[in-house]
Amino acid sequence: MSINFQALYYREPYRSSFSAKVVSQTGPDQDGLYQVVLEDSAFYPEGGGQPGDRGQIGPAQVVDTRFVKGQQVQVTDSALEVGETYTAVLDFDRRFELMQQHTGEHLISGLAKQHYGAVNVGFHMNETEMTLDFNLPLQAEDIALLEREANEIVFQNLPVEIVFPPLDQLEDLDYRSKKELEGPVRLIKVEGVDLCACCGTHLARTGEIGLIKIVDSINYKGGVRLTALCGRRALRDYAQLEDQAKGLSQLYSLKSRELLPALEQPLAQMAQDAKLLKWRNRQLLTLLADRAAGRPLVLFDPVLDKQSQKSLAKWIGERGAPCILIFCPLSDQDDSYRYVFHAEDQDLGPLHEAFKSAFAVQGGGRLGLFQGQVQAGMADIQSFLRSQLDDIFIYQTQGTD
Repeated sequence: MSINFQALYYREPYRSSFSAKVVSQTGPDQDGLYQVVLEDSAFYPEGGGQPGDRGQIGPAQVVDTRFVKGQQVQVTDSALEVGETYTAVLDFDRRFELMQQHTGEHLISGLAKQHYGAVNVGFHMNETEMTLDFNLPLQAEDIALLEREANEIVFQNLPVEIVFPPLDQLEDLDYRSKKELEGPVRLIKVEGVDLCACCGTHLARTGEIGLIKIVDSINYKGGVRLTALCGRRALRDYAQLEDQAKGLSQLYSLKSRELLPALEQPLAQMAQDAKLLKWRNRQLLTLLADRAAGRPLVLFDPVLDKQSQKSLAKWIGERGAPCILIFCPLSDQDDSYRYVFHAEDQDLGPLHEAFKSAFAVQGGGRLGLFQGQVQAGMADIQSFLRSQLDDIFIYQTQGTD
């Protein structure tokens, strides 16, 4: 597809309104939307990881802008008159945020290549964040350096240049590009930081980014995926974190910067308590298995979490119980239980099917493991199990039988 670098969104990326003459229109489609082609447009079409612009053309809302069969179209919620000229207005707050993200990406990617030889192999922006994929792993200290230096470049307020070098000079330039390019090549240049082939919209100077914050990193396809926020998005994220810190401060009567050291000891105690609880559960189930003496074991326990419920069922099943059925009440619902059925050498499918027929059940599984939730009272569940299993042993907080 040939890119028209003379389009209005390239010539004037800060243009927020313009006169829009409708050249053609198709629709409505099955969603009631129209595809409108304009003579020239300040709406940027989705591409290169950047979402398409939104806004309004006359009475019609522009819900997206994209390329369709090589032609830029504005996707609108209502029809327009072909040949008519309308006033078009971009959602420029959103466009400016996207330009902040895209320009910030150039700084991070350029520095990653300079410092570590890491190549940006994937880039995507959505309505809340942007992700950058690099082909090499980066350590926490590497990522911290990228963030620190990227913000220093923001503070320097360097110009963001757009250059079209002659084709015979491209081979001599060290620029980033994800694919082979044909025709004129549009390079985004931040002196000493990045030189990259790119067809997106960008800010005029790095200072307009405001702030760059890398908020997450995960291993991804042998490299790393970074999640970053720039400008207004970073500010909103900080405000949300500050609100959470203030809430915790009020809850614990501590200043926000005192929270971590003050909570380290109780958190360590909670971890120790969790270990003791796990030991207690195993000891209890061992005793119950002995008392069950080879009979199916049914346990009603209010303290087991979902993972413990499943792992302990398997653990005790390996110690001789023909099958174990654990029920834990859901605290936010009356007569509702989370359950696990487990057996090492028994198909519990018929039992579970009967269970689903008898009660309101959301769950499933296969062979010796089934789990889910059931809406029923304890007495009704026990009565059902006694009708299905011979000589079972039931344990609950109120007693045994």
